[in-house]
Amino acid sequence: MRSHPRVIAPALAVAALAFAGCGGGGGGGNEADYVKTYQGACKAVTDAMQKFQTDVTSAASGGDQAKALTAIKSGATQLFDTFGKQIRVMADAKAPDEFSDFQDSVSDGADKAVKGVDDVKAEIAKVKTLQEFSGLSGKISKIDLGNSKDLPKALGEKAPACQGLSGSSS
Repeated sequence: MRSHPRVIAPALAVAALAFAGCGGGGGGGNEADYVKTYQGACKAVTDAMQKFQTDVTSAASGGDQAKALTAIKSGATQLFDTFGKQIRVMADAKAPDEFSDFQDSVSDGADKAVKGVDDVKAEIAKVKTLQEFSGLSGKISKIDLGNSKDLPKALGEKAPACQGLSGSSS
């Protein structure tokens, strides 16, 4: 039982990491507010991922597969709820001119990404056994992020929670 619940945590993390550099439109926004928005959104995703991983570990350590399945499905749904909400938060952020191209790319991909998150949540709801979670990793990795640009290095430095999620900044 232990190996199956652990399979979904990395897959969910991949999806969240891939979208860590997302956000809203245009230029002319206040840089401090923009950075604060990104830092808060990325931290919310990071915290949700950590909570989910803790929940998976806890569920896997118990002996009751039915309880583990319920806990993992609930945790995964909560993680994706957070992810979807934070995609919107970042997509709606008003970027300063320095980050306007990046922000436009994130805003443009937000609807597809949120739809992908909703599709994954629908798939999670259908899961009936712990073993079925391993099949979700392919669906999660196919969440369409559009043509979002990589997180700018300067934004990653000012919003370190995002830099940690996105891996490398350009």
